[in-house]
Amino acid sequence: MEFVCEIKPFHGTYTRSIDDKGRTILPARVRDYLVAMGESTLVITKWPRENCLKAFPCCVWQKFSDKISEQSKFEKKLQALRHYFLGSASHCEIKANGRIKLEKELREYAAINKESVWVGMGNEIEIWSPENWRIKEKEEENLLLDNPEEFEKTMREYGL
Repeated sequence: MEFVCEIKPFHGTYTRSIDDKGRTILPARVRDYLVAMGESTLVITKWPRENCLKAFPCCVWQKFSDKISEQSKFEKKLQALRHYFLGSASHCEIKANGRIKLEKELREYAAINKESVWVGMGNEIEIWSPENWRIKEKEEENLLLDNPEEFEKTMREYGL
């Protein structure tokens, strides 16, 4: 089945509070983009490289899920991908007021407690604990500024 998915890019960094039940209000811009795409659900899953969560519009997630599900059920790495990403994925319905619930297991995995940091990454969103995001942001700043000439050259190549 072919899904049509016109992605609106997610950009920006937003800090959101989380209540004791794991509920949070989506950043308004994120909610607006999802509404423009006709989405009422985010799929949120673990992201092992960064120890954060990744959130995808359903249409993006469905393409990934379909593609990985079509592959061999006997290849160990693909089975690990299915277990890890499909098994930990949570479909989070967006309520009328823009509220969603982050499941306890996902919050615990990413060390998210009373606040979360939402980082727009194009067609996906990363969700971090504030502490881990500050560390990651500093690491990346140091990496980019380690070689200022290379940084400037790369920025020019991408039109900035």
